[in-house]
Amino acid sequence: MQNYSALLKRIGARPVGRPVVVEPYVPDVLEALAAVGDWADVAPVLVGDKARVEDRLRASTLDLGRVEVVHAGSSAAAAAEAAARVAAGDADYVVKGSIASADLLKGLLGRDRLGTGRVASHLYIIEAPAYAGRTIAFADSGVNIAPDLATKADIIRNSAEALRALGVSRPRLAVLSAVELVKPGLLSSVDAALLTVMAHRGQLGDVIVDGPLSIDAALSVEAARSKSLAGAVPGRADILLAPDIDAANMTSKAIIGATGRAMGVVLGARAPISLPSRGDSLQTRVHSLLLASYLGSAPDADP
Repeated sequence: MQNYSALLKRIGARPVGRPVVVEPYVPDVLEALAAVGDWADVAPVLVGDKARVEDRLRASTLDLGRVEVVHAGSSAAAAAEAAARVAAGDADYVVKGSIASADLLKGLLGRDRLGTGRVASHLYIIEAPAYAGRTIAFADSGVNIAPDLATKADIIRNSAEALRALGVSRPRLAVLSAVELVKPGLLSSVDAALLTVMAHRGQLGDVIVDGPLSIDAALSVEAARSKSLAGAVPGRADILLAPDIDAANMTSKAIIGATGRAMGVVLGARAPISLPSRGDSLQTRVHSLLLASYLGSAPDADP
């Protein structure tokens, strides 16, 4: 994958699409919108309690005259309005504000809303200072708590599609476990082996999958060599698939550390969803918004 700065340049070069922002009561959400541009060509749709949204707007640097405010009396109504806007082609992607992630996803997903029949999943794209600043994609840090084999297969499909859209023609994905050999009593190693075979049989799309791999063997050529691991993925993984949300969330944030940069998005719905963590910085919110916009625009619009 490109280094983080080059990736940011790539996604920032494309014209920003129209977002629908659900319950934008957190100041950083509005400041992220203001940091992206002046919105002279497309007006962001802000959905939530109208009085509360307008109060937050007056306290922000965002131009009140360049947004559309839509009243919604509850979180459920706000999420439903966001789904309707995307379904009607009136918005290109969704941005999470103060609404709880579970409430947002519940209101957006489902075949009668923005669901596709595929499991939705979170992808974190991070800069890893501990690994010479390389850029790594990490799944699933924010949606699926304890994914089974079928869910992990959809997470791989979602993640690989996103990286292909970002210019990685055939992503290399490591399915993580604590070991590199299959242990029948360790489910993560069994799932990793099955997913590797599924990928070899063409069931997961254009992606190279290997596992089980420990995280050092996935990211370090030296560690892979010391463990006698060969192939395209060991030491060179573009995407890391963790066994569960605990492992993904804690490990990805540890890799980011105090100086790494990151962006996060939910994939698998009819439109990307910018879903930063509550503790994420303004910078991460801006980058996540740009990523969702990039992935939500037409493929033939690539710069």
